[in-house]
Amino acid sequence: VTSTMSHTSKATERARCVVHVDLDCFYVQVERKMNPELLKVPCAVVQYNKFQGGGIIALSYEAKARGVRRSMRGNDARVVCPDIRLVTVPTANEKADLTRYRNAGSSVFELAPFCRIWMSSNVASGCLV
Repeated sequence: VTSTMSHTSKATERARCVVHVDLDCFYVQVERKMNPELLKVPCAVVQYNKFQGGGIIALSYEAKARGVRRSMRGNDARVVCPDIRLVTVPTANEKADLTRYRNAGSSVFELAPFCRIWMSSNVASGCLV
């Protein structure tokens, strides 16, 4: 068997691992950290557009268990789950202000200082290399 790598390069070669991280119910978890009254109750985060109660972009497991689904309108969610708590994404300059979610996402990935590269695909997921 012939090897194309020298003995020295084999000894110094590091194994590479790529890990995809996707934080489930991320927006809801951020809101729950800020407001503990949202813990253990059905809740969802809706986009800043208030049309028909806003579009749901994230929901808790409690809300999922009661039949609420992502992309539902807030008003429809209240029909299937009357006690759902809807939290609206904050706005700035008439647009969604995702600052709190970006900051929370960054703080999560600071927990992995051994990784050389962080490639973000959005505020709630990315890859560690």
